[in-house]
Amino acid sequence: MGKDYSGGHIREVLLDQGIDISLLGIDPLGTKRSVNLMYKDGGRKSFYDGKGSMILEVGAETVVSYLSGTKLAHINIVNWTRHLLRPLKKAGLTLSVDIQDVIDPDDSYREDYVREADVLFFSSTNLSDPSFLIEKYLEIRSDRIVICGLGNKGCVVGNEKGIEHFDPIELAEPVVDTNGAGDSLAAGFLSSYFLEGYSIGEAVLRGQIAARYCCTKKGVSSELITKDHLDLLFEEKSEASGQLS
Repeated sequence: MGKDYSGGHIREVLLDQGIDISLLGIDPLGTKRSVNLMYKDGGRKSFYDGKGSMILEVGAETVVSYLSGTKLAHINIVNWTRHLLRPLKKAGLTLSVDIQDVIDPDDSYREDYVREADVLFFSSTNLSDPSFLIEKYLEIRSDRIVICGLGNKGCVVGNEKGIEHFDPIELAEPVVDTNGAGDSLAAGFLSSYFLEGYSIGEAVLRGQIAARYCCTKKGVSSELITKDHLDLLFEEKSEASGQLS
C-alpha cells in the first residue's frame, strides 16, 4: 500500500476485520488502483494502475517465515509475487494463482505463474471457449486443478480426470455488479476443497454460490457472503440437484 489516503483506508478496514497487517509493505509510488467502467448488465471493463508493482522487491525469506505452517497461498499476479513462487513451493505450500483475463497461453508475463501453480484460475472474459487453454495448462502440468469462470454460463474445471462444465447458479436477487465474482469463486472453492474437505464438485458449487451472491451487491468491500449463509445456500442447492441424500 502507499502512504496515502487509500492505503490508510485499506489498513483501517483490514484491522477492523481482525486481519494481521504486520507484513503489509509500502509502495513509495502510492496505492495501486483500478478504474472500472460498469455496464447495465453488471459487466465491466477494468483499467489498472499498478504504481510501483513492476519494480518492488519483497524478501522471500521474510514471507516464507511469516507463512510457516500455512497450507495454502492464493497469489495475485502483481509482478513482485513471481519471486515468491519457488520459495513458497519449496516450503511445502500449495499455490493457487489467478491469472485473470488471459488471452494467450504463451503469455510471457504469466509464464512463471502458470508453471508453478497447483491450482490455476482464469476468466473467460476474452474467450468464447476456454477449453483449449485448460488443455494447454494441463499439458504443462497434469497434476493440478484449472478453473475458468464463465460468468452467467457457469464455469469449467479441468484436472487429470478431464474437463467438466458446471451450470450457472441462480439466486433470487439480480446481478448488479460483477466486481469480485472471480475472487469469490476462488475463495469459496479453495476454502471448501483444501480446508474443509469438500469434494471438487461440492467445492465448485460453493465457489459458484459465493460468486453469484457477490454479484448481487454493488461494490465488493462489504456484505460478502458469510460462512453460515454459504452453508445454508449450499445445502439448498445440493438438495435441489440431488447431491445430498
